[in-house]
Amino acid sequence: MVDVLELLLAVRPTLVSKRMAQGAVLVDSETGDCFELNRIGADIWSELERGVSAVGIADALAIRHHISSETAVKDVRNLVEDLIRRGLLKVLNDR
Repeated sequence: MVDVLELLLAVRPTLVSKRMAQGAVLVDSETGDCFELNRIGADIWSELERGVSAVGIADALAIRHHISSETAVKDVRNLVEDLIRRGLLKVLNDR
């Protein structure tokens, strides 16, 4: 099984995101579905939108939030897996 942190990912093109003080809201303009992210989730989402790899996001998250690399990797992995399951992220490869 491939680790999601090794996947090349793309944000679903129909998603619109709005950053807020407490996190972010994602709205699928095609379906009208809404998704809410906390502050850390919003940070991760912003980096995914910019095309940063999940591994790069975990590294930056650990530094920015003064958390262990293990915690950052776990947080990014959990969110990315959830976003893929919900169809908000598309897997471009499965190395």
